[in-house]
Amino acid sequence: MRSRPRRATILWKSLRRDRAAVVGLVIVGLWLAMALFGPLLKGAKPGQQDLGRSLLPPGGSGEASSPGAAAARAWLGTDQLGRDIAARVLQGARTSLLIAFQVVLIAAALGSFVGVFAAEAGGWVDEVLMRLVDIQLGVPAILLAITLLAMIGASIGNLVLVLVLPSWVIFARVVRSEVLRLRELEFVQAARALGARRGRILTRHLLANVTGLIVVIGTLELSSIIIFESALSFLGLGVRPPDVSWGAMLSDGREMLTVAWWPATLPGIAITVTVMGVNLLGDWLRDVLDPRANARRGA
Repeated sequence: MRSRPRRATILWKSLRRDRAAVVGLVIVGLWLAMALFGPLLKGAKPGQQDLGRSLLPPGGSGEASSPGAAAARAWLGTDQLGRDIAARVLQGARTSLLIAFQVVLIAAALGSFVGVFAAEAGGWVDEVLMRLVDIQLGVPAILLAITLLAMIGASIGNLVLVLVLPSWVIFARVVRSEVLRLRELEFVQAARALGARRGRILTRHLLANVTGLIVVIGTLELSSIIIFESALSFLGLGVRPPDVSWGAMLSDGREMLTVAWWPATLPGIAITVTVMGVNLLGDWLRDVLDPRANARRGA
């Protein structure tokens, strides 16, 4: 009963010592809060157009949309259609993070199941599954995504499906390797000798000891998926209007760079800051939750 509080204390002390991890946690936490609650705030709607307020610079207020009404201030400016960039960045955060978390959860569940099953089954089952993983790893992810989205059409559901395909194999390969190592250790051999069922060994001894590794991989994959989704949306193959995506905002604003820098630069900054925060947090989780590192520290 003391192991969990002790582990939580170790994690908290480790986090306090790592300033980069604290910065990453703050960045990710702020983006999650803004993604969850930002669109609920009163103000300009992300899809609301007002051509009379097009390309307002950050902090500009322009003219009121109706006589006698006070002009709302656009804190991050507006785009060429007069849409408020602050509202669109917040909505884009919700879209990008929702897609990224869905992809990570599905890929982690599918890849971990395949990895554990292949390691435990062995023989021809392991060979077939790992050859499928090798084939998937041999296909360029961006080429596969563009091809599939061109065939099945661009939508959020199809985008999640396409992003899962190159992601689950990473979980499968790493989890399989770790399970093959764990199954030869003394505590697993002892459980088998005592007559423990295979299901109990899988859940209590093998999966429980690869959970930290899965979390680390998922955190590091999260940043890659955010970039991948933005790239596909930038190409017009990802999130489509009326939904908002940082990549689509970059695509819309690139033609205005010589006239107005903010429609493309601000969503680009949002992508960069988010990915940096996730990577900083992922580096700390890797150092803390890596099974081999824990073994060396005697955790």
